[in-house]
Amino acid sequence: MVQIVDPEQKLAAARLSKEAEAIQNSDPQYRAELEAWTTTDLHRTDGVPVYAIPHTDARSEPEALARNFDVAGKGWLPMLRQSALNQCLMVLGTAESTRIAWLRAGEALQRILLEATRFDFVASLASQVVEVPSTRDRLRKELGLEMSPLLLMRIGRAAPTPASKRRDLTMIISETD
Repeated sequence: MVQIVDPEQKLAAARLSKEAEAIQNSDPQYRAELEAWTTTDLHRTDGVPVYAIPHTDARSEPEALARNFDVAGKGWLPMLRQSALNQCLMVLGTAESTRIAWLRAGEALQRILLEATRFDFVASLASQVVEVPSTRDRLRKELGLEMSPLLLMRIGRAAPTPASKRRDLTMIISETD
């Protein structure tokens, strides 16, 4: 885990995240899946409802490290106005690209999220920058990382928001003999 402290590197991370998101959004299948999971239907039992999505439009801050899930343009949360320069940005990565390294990184992420919650911090995951190979490679180079980045995240304080709905466990977990 590496904290991004340098202002130029923070801006580079935000810029690369936006670029990766644009690449993903240009894929019709990705866009269709995003639209399927975000919803204005408040009675739906799954998905990400508009009350849990920050509103984004042309006035949204370009340096904010935030994924745009406001595909319907109806997000209820306030627009993000906090510059990437003012955010605590962290990169989680591995020295090797092996299954055991990925497992250990997942365990580290679990611990980070639990500890952040314990101290009343929240984490916002920006995985798009590492999901696109070209931006992941440039992130590693521009930040001078010796590890392979797996996740970019923002950690800090935030106003409470309503929880999004979850599917009933019986819909997703079944036991077979």
